[in-house]
Amino acid sequence: MLRHSLVISLVVAALAPVRLWTQARPHPLRALVRPHNDFASSEDTVGIAVTVPRAVAAAVDSLARLSFASTCTPPPGCGTMSVADFYGLLSRITMPTGHYLYVFHEPQPFNGGYYLIVYRPAARHATVQPFRIDGYWMSWDAVLSRPTVVFQDVEGTGLAAVGLEEVFHHGTDDTGWRYRYFSVDTADHFHPIIATESYWADSIVESTVIDSAREENAAITRRLTLLAPNRLRLDCRLERPGRAPLELGYALLVRRGPGAPFEIAERHPRRPRYDDILLSMYGADGERDLLALTARP
Repeated sequence: MLRHSLVISLVVAALAPVRLWTQARPHPLRALVRPHNDFASSEDTVGIAVTVPRAVAAAVDSLARLSFASTCTPPPGCGTMSVADFYGLLSRITMPTGHYLYVFHEPQPFNGGYYLIVYRPAARHATVQPFRIDGYWMSWDAVLSRPTVVFQDVEGTGLAAVGLEEVFHHGTDDTGWRYRYFSVDTADHFHPIIATESYWADSIVESTVIDSAREENAAITRRLTLLAPNRLRLDCRLERPGRAPLELGYALLVRRGPGAPFEIAERHPRRPRYDDILLSMYGADGERDLLALTARP
């Protein structure tokens, strides 16, 4: 049963002792190109290794040094660990523009985070984004929705935004994932647009909100569809293995123009009690977080 084993694995992982990493800086530095053009944790090594350009290697070296300094300063904050222990797996993702997105996993205790580097091959230039993806819950493959990176036009510009997955966990049985969508400007900097939230539907949600029988592996998912420039439809459904999805309703989202946040224009729940969960299970605060122009919570 995935749901029961998932909860147990998350609890065990959270209580596990700090891991002593054995990574070291490879020479030359290489990145994995994965079958689904996405990224995963340092334990997932499926893919083809490719040599990293000099500008990207320099950016990774700088991030590893900063991570070591912030975690292990003042000495002996990390005992015998050195900067070499802060080199996690590096993934390379091909963007629709022909640029590459490198995702560097910082494998410090409690799974570190994921740093983002955009590389422009023609200019041989690497740009490090000023935020990272929280990596605490990303290491458990059972909670990931694949792919972890998606490309979709959510603005109506004809350009695909970058959607990055971020796993979250609250309490003992509340686990889900968000996709935060970013536009990319001409200087290769990311700008937040909107986020969607999905999660495993626990027994309380299924029995009291959805009127669904208790079943393993059910998930409440949300997906965006572009209707026109600055106008989106967000569909909410309960996906159940072996059964047809249960449509919960949809919301129409609009914004005043590029750079402005999306707002809820209309709500269309299939039943009145679905109204509060069309965007988020966490009420108005959850909706504000998803629509706010922030890189991460």
